[in-house]
Amino acid sequence: PKTTHGEELKKLVEACHARDIQLLLYLGYEMSTIAPEWDAYHEQCLVHPRRGGYKRKYQPEPDQTAYVVCYRSVWQNFIAYHLEKLLEEYDIDGVYLDTTAYPSLCVNRLHGCGYHRPDGTLMGTHHIFATRQTLKRIYAVVKTRKPDGLIDLHGHVLNMPALSWATSSWQ
Repeated sequence: PKTTHGEELKKLVEACHARDIQLLLYLGYEMSTIAPEWDAYHEQCLVHPRRGGYKRKYQPEPDQTAYVVCYRSVWQNFIAYHLEKLLEEYDIDGVYLDTTAYPSLCVNRLHGCGYHRPDGTLMGTHHIFATRQTLKRIYAVVKTRKPDGLIDLHGHVLNMPALSWATSSWQ
């Protein structure tokens, strides 16, 4: 959740606010292969088995592939910290969250997902409450800085523990 278009974003926020329009920024549920944090964090933050693999081509930007993160990992801290910085620096009014409430099946033992059956088979877990905690933190970050701020959640899932921390949701 960073931008290389800071000055343009500041102007857009000012223009929206001058017209009493709230501006929400998009935050997704993926980590990109070209993100500065990829090398340091992808092994411990992505769901296993790896999901997503969405190819993005936004020329003249470099091509990238985006993979699904697990909110039981330290990625939850990353999102909360950078959202706080976005609110402070750009005066945005909240976030549109794409699929953030979806608790993906994960067996990544680096952050505590999955378990072993008595026969040794590794089974996946769905991180419902870690996903809830992520939404709760996002809500707290937005609402402490912008009491009328919005957390608009697009989910594809009715994860009620997580949905309770959104101001709006659409399926």
